[in-house]
Amino acid sequence: MTRGGQTEIVKLAAPHPLSHFAAEIEHFAECVRENRAPTMVTEVDSRETMRAMEALLKSARSGAVVELHW
Repeated sequence: MTRGGQTEIVKLAAPHPLSHFAAEIEHFAECVRENRAPTMVTEVDSRETMRAMEALLKSARSGAVVELHW
């Protein structure tokens, strides 16, 4: 990085592999504290993700294609 005419090397730490969940968890906690519905990840998003994960698991176990109809 160059600042004020001087260059210095700045090492950045790699993000924690679970850091993308931190914002979701904080948002959910705020919603609980404020008694409001989550908007970042909705109930529908969560349900659809679970359907996809269950289909992946079923496909992996059976070796067959599992179709999802949204």
